[in-house]
Amino acid sequence: MSVGSDKRSVDDSAIDKAFKERELFQDAIRCAPVPFAVFDADDRLFAWNESYELIHPEAFHDHRDRADAGELHYRDLMRYHVAADLNESDGALELQRLVDAAKAPVDSPVVKNYPAMGQFKVFRYNLSSGARAGIAMDVSDLVEAQRNLTAARIQAEENARMLAEANAEIQAFAYTDELTGLANRRMLGEKLKRMRDGEGRSRPCVILHIDLDRFKQVNDLMGHTAGDHVLREVAQLLLRSRRPGDLAVRLGGDEFILLMVDTADVQAGAAVAQTIIDDLSTPIFYNASPCRIGASIGVSTHQLDQVELDDMLSQSDLAMYRAKDRGRNRVEQFDASLQRELNTKCKLGDDILQAIAEQRFLLHYQPQFRCKDMTWSGIEALCRWQQPCGQLLTPGRFFDAAQSLSLIGDIDRCLFSRAAQDLEALQSAGIVPPKVSFNIGYERLIDQQLAEELASLQRPGMVIAVELLETLSLEDPDASFRKVLDNLKAMNIQIEIDDFGSERASINSLVAVSPSSMKIDQRIVLPGPGSTRMRKLIRAIVDIGKALEIPVIAEGVETDAHVEMVCELGCDYMQGFALARPLPVESLIAMFGSDHQLAA
Repeated sequence: MSVGSDKRSVDDSAIDKAFKERELFQDAIRCAPVPFAVFDADDRLFAWNESYELIHPEAFHDHRDRADAGELHYRDLMRYHVAADLNESDGALELQRLVDAAKAPVDSPVVKNYPAMGQFKVFRYNLSSGARAGIAMDVSDLVEAQRNLTAARIQAEENARMLAEANAEIQAFAYTDELTGLANRRMLGEKLKRMRDGEGRSRPCVILHIDLDRFKQVNDLMGHTAGDHVLREVAQLLLRSRRPGDLAVRLGGDEFILLMVDTADVQAGAAVAQTIIDDLSTPIFYNASPCRIGASIGVSTHQLDQVELDDMLSQSDLAMYRAKDRGRNRVEQFDASLQRELNTKCKLGDDILQAIAEQRFLLHYQPQFRCKDMTWSGIEALCRWQQPCGQLLTPGRFFDAAQSLSLIGDIDRCLFSRAAQDLEALQSAGIVPPKVSFNIGYERLIDQQLAEELASLQRPGMVIAVELLETLSLEDPDASFRKVLDNLKAMNIQIEIDDFGSERASINSLVAVSPSSMKIDQRIVLPGPGSTRMRKLIRAIVDIGKALEIPVIAEGVETDAHVEMVCELGCDYMQGFALARPLPVESLIAMFGSDHQLAA
């Protein structure tokens, strides 16, 4: 074999291999699942695979011949990616942008949307010949996942924002009085705690404890809407009266606090309090009608590291009540005498709690009699506190303290338990009182357990009644109060009005409450025998009772002259020392055990 022929054989083999590699390479490109294309330097499509055709189906459908002839320009492919609703000018600009974008140097792949196939990440390469190549990777799932992740992140951020707003609203609700927008007691406690703990040093403050005078009359005469308006106006006044850093607080009802921070000057506090009182002397108008109120203000000063909030409020509260007792519409300061009163009150509270635990609250019963025949008509149950020494205290000695400590309900439960025992003793002796009445204040009246506790005392042939104490306003009972009264009546528990003729009990109250009986205030009955004016007043009250068909009870019947007077003036029933003093159940049994009546 010659050298020349050997060389030719080698060249032919290399050429065959090259053609074979080219064919395999082209076949691999055509079968590749990823779109692939090459454009020459003049932007004409030079080589591509079937996957590339799939992402440009319309272009290859319309221009197959041009593509096969090597005449399909990149611009012709991009025409199908221009929005159809663009006008001619804007469409041409958008097409040029797409063409220019393909020619620009690319540092990273770009994601393009091909409507026929989805989202693809395109990798572009500039070849040394001036041609360009491109490979597109299907990233539809990745894009969708990214979209979902972005949406989830946005939703999470929105949820976090809504949660933050909700927390802010909850916190604002927790620390703000809804009606007035002032801070509430909880916020007052938090501020004092921050002042005490934040800087690790003692800080002084002055508390102004404000209680509105005559606010109840505004509510009763003009309605709760007018009352709410007054409270909001007072709140604005306190906001104007505070210094930077001070805190205006609504404790509840018509009670407010102005906390003056970083000062121990009680005189400065008293001056601010007097300004508030002066401002409140001007009527507050509601619907063009004047609401005339005032304020009683107690002032106390404290070092925050030495006293707790409850003690601070107890001191300012005592000073405020001294202002009320001394005529209202004035300022009083907490002092040593009030401290002694506070100590006595605390001691009394401890004694009451111990007496409740030891069941030393008991009942005495004062009989009531019919005026026409002197037979007994019932008994009034009266609370007594038996001291360890045997002395009996009447409610006037401890009622206010028990009420301020919210212990009235506990005392009542002791008394109802005692009443059940006493009624069993009476029944065993063959004595059934026609009626047993109990004195009830507002706080207990709205207690949902009261009706059940009273109903448990009912016996055949005996009526249970409640006498509404002077702490209640009866002029215009609100809906909740009416519901309580209706519920008691539905359970056959009678309602009686005590102290008729006092400021809080009037003809309006009789119409509003529709009681089973009314009791004339003993301050009217007592001077009656020697007072023509009082006798006329008693006669007028009796006439009112007859007009409204409400039986009249006269209390304070202390002498034979009283007995004669109330019978002569037409009272239906009477009660007092001239007939019988309050008696323990044993004495009551002895008194009525024989004929159940008392001779005149």
